[in-house]
Amino acid sequence: MNTNETAINSKEIHLSQSAGNFIYLMIKASRARRILQIGTYGGINTLWLGSAMSYTQGMVVALQCDPSKNEIAKLNFKNANVHKYIQIIDRDLELAVKGFRNPFDLMFIDAPVEDYLNFFQLAFPKIRSGGLIIADRAVSHYEKLEPYLNYITHLKTLENVLVPIGKGLILSYKL
Repeated sequence: MNTNETAINSKEIHLSQSAGNFIYLMIKASRARRILQIGTYGGINTLWLGSAMSYTQGMVVALQCDPSKNEIAKLNFKNANVHKYIQIIDRDLELAVKGFRNPFDLMFIDAPVEDYLNFFQLAFPKIRSGGLIIADRAVSHYEKLEPYLNYITHLKTLENVLVPIGKGLILSYKL
């Protein structure tokens, strides 16, 4: 998939081709069917998730941190023909997460980096045992992500690895 072909008026920072391919393959390999994405913006990174859902026949629940980008994201999803695999929720993040009844197989955090720890703590209980958490920008924004990285490193219920592709991904496995 080439995300540059689908991007419409999007100046947002998006995953590199290698990082996107890695996430796409992780979703397929883990057979994730329910994905929680925190931070959708114009939907460019969501395209990787939605494309993988076409393989697993699952659904991405994308929590929009910037509702003004909804129309751009929806247009990107439709143009890439993955719109039937993606649901955008643009209401209060805390209320949305508390309302989820079924666990998620994978969480992708791609929101403002200074909020990663708060978003993680809010959504972590909704990730099933054996589920994955992927956070972007672990290398490029290391200093801003230090509180998040320190926190997850000390959780006994997680195994973590830094994947040095793109801007750096931190992959966590929930025990």
